[in-house]
Amino acid sequence: SLRQLSLMTWTEAQSYCREHFTDLVTIYNSDINQLLLSMSTKISTGAWIGLYDDRYWKWSMEGKHFLCSWSMEGKLFYVDCVNANEYCVALQGQTQMNDRPCGDSYPFLCYNGRKKDLLP
Repeated sequence: SLRQLSLMTWTEAQSYCREHFTDLVTIYNSDINQLLLSMSTKISTGAWIGLYDDRYWKWSMEGKHFLCSWSMEGKLFYVDCVNANEYCVALQGQTQMNDRPCGDSYPFLCYNGRKKDLLP
């Protein structure tokens, strides 16, 4: 679930998730996608996910490259990839992700690989 009481920078959130769970959430299948969609109404200001830019957009957990938009189950998801100085991504709303300064503080989403579920 969403960490609503804890606001952290992207790096702090990644460290927290790696210490207590597996990593920041990676959207890699429709189950994770559906869970995020169901939580999206609670994410008005945005919540850190595991997507970041290290010369290429990658997922924290797997390091796989990412395009600025993709489609899953008929919905188009996109990241505003044009802001050159913003290297971390926050989920906001049902289909939007925004690149934001990594030093900003937001709630965040962790993934627990053992239970294949999102956890606080």
